[in-house]
Amino acid sequence: MKKLGEVLVERGWAGSADIDRALHAQQAAGGRLGTCLLEASIIDETRLLEALSSQLEVPAVDPDRLRTIPEDTFRMVSNRLVRKLRAVPFRQRGDRLEVAMLDPKDLAIQDELAFATGKHIEPFVAPEARIVEALERYYQTDCPGRISRLLDRLNRSRYLWNQEEDDFGSDALFATPPELALPAGEEAAYGSPDGEAAATASATVLDDFSAEAVILEPESTIQLTAEQAFTVLAATSDRETIGETLTDFLLQSCERVALLGATRRAFVPWKAGGQGLQHQRFAEFSLPATQPSLFKALREGVDHHFGPLPPMPSHRRLMACWDGAMPKVCIIVPIAIGERLVAVLYGDRRRDAVVGLDLTTLQRLANVAAAALERCIVLKKQAQPEN
Repeated sequence: MKKLGEVLVERGWAGSADIDRALHAQQAAGGRLGTCLLEASIIDETRLLEALSSQLEVPAVDPDRLRTIPEDTFRMVSNRLVRKLRAVPFRQRGDRLEVAMLDPKDLAIQDELAFATGKHIEPFVAPEARIVEALERYYQTDCPGRISRLLDRLNRSRYLWNQEEDDFGSDALFATPPELALPAGEEAAYGSPDGEAAATASATVLDDFSAEAVILEPESTIQLTAEQAFTVLAATSDRETIGETLTDFLLQSCERVALLGATRRAFVPWKAGGQGLQHQRFAEFSLPATQPSLFKALREGVDHHFGPLPPMPSHRRLMACWDGAMPKVCIIVPIAIGERLVAVLYGDRRRDAVVGLDLTTLQRLANVAAAALERCIVLKKQAQPEN
């Protein structure tokens, strides 16, 4: 069986240095590796669940399922036994009992639960934090402060968005332009079947460049290291500081950089940089969320783009904020809180490959930036007077 770190590295969700850092944290603080990865914002909970499920070859239980366990189910096993085994029954199906476990490969635990309940046990994997949360909720087990802090962050990420009202979501951070009308002559292209086909095709564009062609030595000395950027972002809850840090870091490797906020209606300007930037044009830029583009593909689940920028009208409008030149290669990475896209990182070079930029580092930077933006949203909510 592969190790969790190997699965994450193979999928491109973490780098070897990230795994080493989490392992050092595990040696110092204890707990599961997944807990340390979540604490360091190296991966999010969704990816951790997917990686654990793949590693252990069992299904993962959704955290929402563990928050709504029927009483007749969780009472099937005594408090003493659940605390001992650290395994939580969450659903009955006939003679089968589905159980969330830290180690679903432990047959001794399954046998003990089967003997106690008279049921056939179906093991599911769950992160350590969710097991501890369920033990506290249903079996009166104390939750350690470390896990409590992690759960607070995970739950705010997961349950921050109100489906009916989004006053404190990304719309509160990024002002949506009141008019999102398309430029004259572009409506037909965006709404036509050909336009939709272009969007689908662009979402499947893969990196045609080898790693050697894309990641080169930087042309100048880097002034802001990745670790320095992580430190700044981890300590701030100010939107401007977040934007400036991301822009400064990306401009060391890219000629043109744009950060776009993702609201419900549109992708809107946040920060940009690079030679030839027309600040007023960028300030007036907006891209309706329904228009075909690589940014729309990110909202629909694409986890990044590293390669050519398709010459679509929406992309040309963004490039017009500089000199209009289409890049040889660009990199686009989403910033998401939970499963909600809140912003997008964009960087490119006009004629050369992107210089000195590692995709894993950039994705990790996006995760830390997402946590910082989440703090911005929470502070806005806390500052709002109660009705």
